[in-house]
Amino acid sequence: MVNNITHKNLTHFSHKFNIKKTNKVLRNVNTKSDFKKLILKSDYIQNKKQVFNKVIDVNANITNQENSGRCWLFAFLNIIRYKMIKKYKLEPSFELSQNFLFFYDKLEKANYYLNYILESYSTDLETLKSETQLVKLINLLDKVTDDGGQWNMFVNLIEKYGIVPKSNMNDHFHSANSLELEQFYDDFLRKCAYRIRSMSKGDLLKNKEVLLESMLFDCYKILVLFLGEPPSKITWEYYETSDKNKSLKANKIAEVTPLNFYKKYVPYKARDKICLINYPCKQAPFYKLYNVEMTFNILGAAEQNFINVPSNIMMDAVKKSINSEEAVWVGVDFNKYISNEHGFLDSEGFDYEDVFGFDNYMKKCDALNYRQSGPNHAVVIKGFNFDNSKTDGFLVENSWGDEKGFKGNYYMSKSWFDDYTYQVVVDKKCVPQNILNVLKQQPTLLPYWSPFGALLKGGY
Repeated sequence: MVNNITHKNLTHFSHKFNIKKTNKVLRNVNTKSDFKKLILKSDYIQNKKQVFNKVIDVNANITNQENSGRCWLFAFLNIIRYKMIKKYKLEPSFELSQNFLFFYDKLEKANYYLNYILESYSTDLETLKSETQLVKLINLLDKVTDDGGQWNMFVNLIEKYGIVPKSNMNDHFHSANSLELEQFYDDFLRKCAYRIRSMSKGDLLKNKEVLLESMLFDCYKILVLFLGEPPSKITWEYYETSDKNKSLKANKIAEVTPLNFYKKYVPYKARDKICLINYPCKQAPFYKLYNVEMTFNILGAAEQNFINVPSNIMMDAVKKSINSEEAVWVGVDFNKYISNEHGFLDSEGFDYEDVFGFDNYMKKCDALNYRQSGPNHAVVIKGFNFDNSKTDGFLVENSWGDEKGFKGNYYMSKSWFDDYTYQVVVDKKCVPQNILNVLKQQPTLLPYWSPFGALLKGGY
């Protein structure tokens, strides 16, 4: 039976809508402005939270990923730069180079992609069978080298390539506005895939290594032309604020590789961190170790697994980390109940039900399963307020510049954390031993189409 929309249906819908006079008023208002202004609670704005009883002790400017999907890199590098600013008494404007890691992430993703194309040579793209390998290949052809990333990718990158200050590899037009690079680069890689799959098996086996090196060189050339060439060695010169009178002392670290700079001068060790997720669904029991298919950006790199725990365990770990003066990388759904104008993440700030007669809220598991929600953006939690009041929650730093939120920051309510925070990365010392013991398990592999296989990019 086909249930078409009939003219009778439309007449009935129109009558039902227009008979209620307030609907006409709401339509007239909503069609002329952002509907969030219509549903924003004015009394909530008057009492919104901007003071927190615990904030990490650092003075750092707000960063801006601009028109790119690099939120995951910005969030991690922000946490590290807080530590650099404190250790070396640097100015608040100090940043680490996001472009440096962005370059190598793109290059490693290309290598992963090309190797997968070589491995899947025998899979026929025109077959209509829904075999797993074909579905994976099509998924990879769709994504190619997306800007987004995950915790494991960041760890793999810095442990292979290191880190440099932003002054040693600054942002350029195409790192800050990455769409043209992504389109051109991905089209080149798709053409490489076509070339590989058009070769005879004999020719491919004979020329495989030479072909791969040639294609990777072209990838390198594209990236250098768009992003600049990463330095093989750096000299970092900086001013240290040496006393309360703000007198400056010049310092210099000369001729060091980016990897040695990370190992010797950066007070952050990625291997000491652990990723906790909150996936409250029966297909992923709590207190188990997980990984996701096809989220490696570096071939042969060590796996970075994550532990599924209840939300309150994640929240406790975040508070312990803040109390120990280390900010926390979090993966969230930054599209839900957000006001960029007023700087908050809280469902209590909006009144959907009185305007529409319903809201779209779903429990976390249902929202994940029906793709209503999922991790799509990475931010930093750097403070909290917990005094059993209605304003219990967290202080969040975003990477969209200081014109959004309250000077680049947001208040995240406790309930919003429970509903829309999916991942946190904290030091192992912030996690109970019984949780750390889960790391000894063999990880369960979640399918690549799992919500936790999403790459966080959070562009605006």
